[in-house]
Amino acid sequence: MSMTSKLFILSVLMKISDIAMQESTTKCQDWQGKTVKENSGYVPHKDKPCQTCICNKGYPVDCTPTPSCAEPPDCKMYEIVPGTCCQYNCIKPPLHPPSNHNVTVYTTVPPAASRVDNADTGLRLVASTVTSLLILGLVLFMIHRLRKRRMMVMMRSQFIKI
Repeated sequence: MSMTSKLFILSVLMKISDIAMQESTTKCQDWQGKTVKENSGYVPHKDKPCQTCICNKGYPVDCTPTPSCAEPPDCKMYEIVPGTCCQYNCIKPPLHPPSNHNVTVYTTVPPAASRVDNADTGLRLVASTVTSLLILGLVLFMIHRLRKRRMMVMMRSQFIKI
């Protein structure tokens, strides 16, 4: 073997050993920077606190989302605790609109604009019924006129034959 082929083989072996060393020293870290043990579950991303992964050779694998969380009981307004999954802080409704728009507030009661009152529902029902009856009347009137026209055409053709 020539000297260049020996050097090439030696450099390839060194590169392979460097890669193997890097893989053995690669460790999983959760979103807070804490090292996670091999084959343990953890949350890798702060933006996705409801996604858990398993650490495998220093890489997150088998990432699965947590099932959807239920709304907090006995709480009309709440905020999600940052970096957690399914944890909420109940907050009291403000007496005036908040000036800080950085906090995302979730409410379990729909806003007044989207609520449908019983009186509004009744009016809609009446309007729909009246509209349906008018359309039905128009259709029946058109059928009556078409039959009358057909009868007139038949009578004229009978009159001309005589």
